[in-house]
Amino acid sequence: MNKTVTVNIGGMVFHIEELAYDKLKNYLQTIRSHFSISDGRDEIIEDIESRIAEILQQLLGKSRQVVTLDDVDQVMSVMGKPEDFAGAEETAENASQATAESPSPATNIKRRLYRDSEDRVIAGVCSGMGHYFGIDAVWLRILFIVIFFMGLSGLLVYIILAIILPKAVTSTQKLEMRGDPVNISTIRKETESPATRREPSGISNFFDLIIRFIKIVLKGIVYFVSAIFAFAALMVLFALGMAVMAMLGFGGFTIPVFISDQFLSRDQQMWATVSFILLIAIPAIWLIIRLVKWMFNIKYNTHKLNVVVGVLFLLGLAVTFFNGYDIAREFSQEVKTRNSVEILTPSAETLSLRLMDDPKYDDEKNNTNFSAGGTKFSIKTGSDFEFNQDNVQFEIEKSPNNNFELIQIVSSKGRTEKDAMDNIKGIKYNFEQKDSTLMLSDHFPIPKGVKFRNQKVRLILKVPVGKSIYIDESMVDILHDIDNLTNTWDGDMGGHTWKMTDAGLMCTDFDFTTQKTKTNDSDSDNMDINIDKQGIRIQGKDAKNNNKNVDVKIDKSGVHVKTEDEK
Repeated sequence: MNKTVTVNIGGMVFHIEELAYDKLKNYLQTIRSHFSISDGRDEIIEDIESRIAEILQQLLGKSRQVVTLDDVDQVMSVMGKPEDFAGAEETAENASQATAESPSPATNIKRRLYRDSEDRVIAGVCSGMGHYFGIDAVWLRILFIVIFFMGLSGLLVYIILAIILPKAVTSTQKLEMRGDPVNISTIRKETESPATRREPSGISNFFDLIIRFIKIVLKGIVYFVSAIFAFAALMVLFALGMAVMAMLGFGGFTIPVFISDQFLSRDQQMWATVSFILLIAIPAIWLIIRLVKWMFNIKYNTHKLNVVVGVLFLLGLAVTFFNGYDIAREFSQEVKTRNSVEILTPSAETLSLRLMDDPKYDDEKNNTNFSAGGTKFSIKTGSDFEFNQDNVQFEIEKSPNNNFELIQIVSSKGRTEKDAMDNIKGIKYNFEQKDSTLMLSDHFPIPKGVKFRNQKVRLILKVPVGKSIYIDESMVDILHDIDNLTNTWDGDMGGHTWKMTDAGLMCTDFDFTTQKTKTNDSDSDNMDINIDKQGIRIQGKDAKNNNKNVDVKIDKSGVHVKTEDEK
């Protein structure tokens, strides 16, 4: 077991064994002593440390985290040992040549694409590309000029490259740009004997200002977008924290009872919470760390963190899949029950259909309403807890005899047929008949303790031939694909009387084949609304009596309604 220390080399953090640290420390001190009287000493030392950090990164790769003594020996063989450059300049050149002739794995320096700031006409793009591809920069400049006169696209490409490509500033970058080996000898030679620098022209100075301005704008946009992502991640973490506290009952937060009691079991809730944490919370934290690291230029190896986050994310996907599969199994089996109720023959010739009033259900103070998947729900709070589900369908068919009959079909799903049947037993659908009026409910309660498993109530009214029914407008919400001779839409059937014939339902108080329905959008053209200082005036036609004009006026004296026959 070896003791390790943490060091910062070239702005990068490394974990290094103690023996390796002592050797590397002595090596760097020797280098500093050697260059103590050299011009550009600080720049040489900085470039050497940066190169050492780069070599160490290559040696460690992604499989190791600790620098060993062998790694330090490898660095010294690449950069050159003190005795190689402690003598004359000739010795240094020989060491450089020997290094270039027999490179080690870490000395295989590939040319890197930079902008050449010392040999530039505008921004040094062509010079840098010339070094990289090994061709004369003049040919590239000619190519850009030709493209420029072919449609200004050359200028756009040049500007993009000038923004993207970094400028070769340090000695190490200049050596990498030319493809020269980067070691102590070449860094010293580059620093003490730099290449001839071409003086920048007025065009290049102006172009530098433009590029600098564009970079500032782009950087501001990137920082702004990053701040938005960071804020969104923080909000996600805050929301998840509140949700977890609500599920655990901490801090006075409570999760809505209809989620905990009506939809998911306690185990399913727990695994859903774990899924949210693994899939959202942890990636949000990772995103914040990455953004902070990038925004403040923090150089720290987060390879381990990336691996851990990736593994946890995959684990979250697996938990979500199996929890979702477990929830889906709760809806795998469906059971239906059928019950027939004979409706008393009304004393009047027509049976009226309407929805019954339910103050408890309609009271907004005691109810929490929401919808999901096109189905409306209402939670009645208080001691008399109910879960009301608007999942009722009403249909009309021809009766095989002379009696009215109401068929009630209740269906539910469950993990097994027994579970589905237990869910049905808790359903109590209410309807009521008063002489010639049949009052139906548009909802049914699911008692507390019974899970929502897509319970449905399907009502089929059997109407004898020759009998009539009046469909109140309140029934529109539960009508479901009612067949009729005029193929009238369910939403238009309310407010009319329908007679059952051998061929099917026929409307007896309105001709849908020749007249417009009240829901037709074109009827809005026949309405005129005026609002001024004198009040509100509405002029239109009576929906039930198209031959009458209606004039409604609202002013200080009250509401005035006037009807008259159309001429």
